[in-house]
Amino acid sequence: MKSTRFNTFTYDVVDEINLGNIEKIAGLHLDYSPDDIHVPTAAEMQDLPDSDVALRLYHQSTGFTNKYACYDPGLTQLNIQLLLDRADSLPDEVCKTAAFYLNRAARNQGVPVPRELSVLAGNEKLASNVVEVDSINETKYFKKLSYNKNKLDEVKNWALPSKHRYPLDTVEDVEKAASYFKNHYKNFDIADRLEFALNTCKVASMLDVSLDKHMDKYANLTLDSFNDNFDRHVSMRKDYVLGEDGKKIYDELLSKHAELGVLTSARALEAIDSHYGIDSLWDTKLADPITATFGLVKEAEVEIDGQYVSQSQLNSLLKKDISGWVDEHTRSELSGSDGLDVFKSLPEPTREGLLSELE
Repeated sequence: MKSTRFNTFTYDVVDEINLGNIEKIAGLHLDYSPDDIHVPTAAEMQDLPDSDVALRLYHQSTGFTNKYACYDPGLTQLNIQLLLDRADSLPDEVCKTAAFYLNRAARNQGVPVPRELSVLAGNEKLASNVVEVDSINETKYFKKLSYNKNKLDEVKNWALPSKHRYPLDTVEDVEKAASYFKNHYKNFDIADRLEFALNTCKVASMLDVSLDKHMDKYANLTLDSFNDNFDRHVSMRKDYVLGEDGKKIYDELLSKHAELGVLTSARALEAIDSHYGIDSLWDTKLADPITATFGLVKEAEVEIDGQYVSQSQLNSLLKKDISGWVDEHTRSELSGSDGLDVFKSLPEPTREGLLSELE
């Protein structure tokens, strides 16, 4: 690879737009209205002052190229998320510099700073946001790509499998993911928040790890249906909003939620709550947008000897000492994805014994 190719990488929101990746940008979670964020054009980017960007790539043939505009809170938050999303595939020199200056801009603008960004920025203060392309260590960069690929291949379970983020293969992994979720769940897009919680809860159950209320409350929710009490959850919010305009917006959401669908309605509810400052009441006086909007999973059950057994009951059973009824191989099969069917196929005396242990 020639060093000049680093100039052609996809870095920030301007690059994403130029590539037509609008859906990716639309899927990011922002605390600011996209309509209020002016994304500069590629030409405007190059005319920005040095202090308005987090990274300036320099090559002797092409001069300076500005990346990661950070002069506006919404733009700063947008570019932070894009940097974190691509950090594993970018040179360390670029990641550290962009993270340091995005971190500084975010703190000055009151933008939430993800822990991942602080880790990426490190403790060392940088004197300049310039990275000379020729100085990037290509050998180290290729080793990083190879290491990350091998690391990805080794992981079997992810909290966000679509993004290969947050491994869940060990008890330590699950506890780390749960802790991160507790501190940063409000910064996740609603769809990612639910996916993260569902996957983590599933693995936590298999590894017998206890989770706190911040995640466990999402364990039985689904994107496929509305909460049976969605109307009531939305109507309750009108009691905490001053003025008729706010009340009308909630009423409008109620009238259109079927047309909008579950996920869009949840995102709309979150945006309205945040706009009127009642997001501080989530989990105290009001249900947060996810639990207020998403319905409960209708848990599958299998009839075994006239008794209906659910997956959650089987999971609870497997936490007990059932060595008197099954060997380790059968126990392993019961803990698999077809556990209920395995249960049903066991000899009658074994089934009766296990049924007697059910809670």
